[in-house]
Amino acid sequence: MAFDEERKKCAGIFGGGTFVLILSIAMIAIGAYHVDWKSNDPLNNNDCSVQPHIPNFLMAGGIIFILGMVLRVIFMRCCVCCGDICNNSLCNSVNFGFTFTCILIYDILILILYVVWLCYGSHWTFDVYDQQTDQNCPNFLYFFTFALVIFLWFMFLMALTCGILARFCQCCWDILCCRPCERRNPA
Repeated sequence: MAFDEERKKCAGIFGGGTFVLILSIAMIAIGAYHVDWKSNDPLNNNDCSVQPHIPNFLMAGGIIFILGMVLRVIFMRCCVCCGDICNNSLCNSVNFGFTFTCILIYDILILILYVVWLCYGSHWTFDVYDQQTDQNCPNFLYFFTFALVIFLWFMFLMALTCGILARFCQCCWDILCCRPCERRNPA
């Protein structure tokens, strides 16, 4: 039974990670396509004259998402490997608390970075909604960014809600059932 649950969890994480990776690559590609790389003027170097930050917003967001995923995988591996040297239940409990706290801090910091990036993107995208035409910003670029910002705000709210509930429930369950001890000392 536990094997099936682990496989489902891995499949969900893999599917979500693949979706984020594809979305990130699309963001970088669409943003890069609309930048004039030969221009020396950093504010007027793209097809979107109504808001020249939109292509840069897409490229930066794609890079931030990819780096965030890679760093989280590295961070998870480091935190979990640090606790593998423990042999007693007290050490296991302290290590579990340390790992939980470190990963929670990383999640909060990366979430703050995503929200700041998303606030700038919202400002740049929604402020020019009435002025946007195909002549001053390609429709595909603008409406892709517009839909992306709305989708990402929705996903942020879902992640925040589910993340808080999952962390709270996991923490309470682990404290009540002493799972940190059981994870390190299988019977």
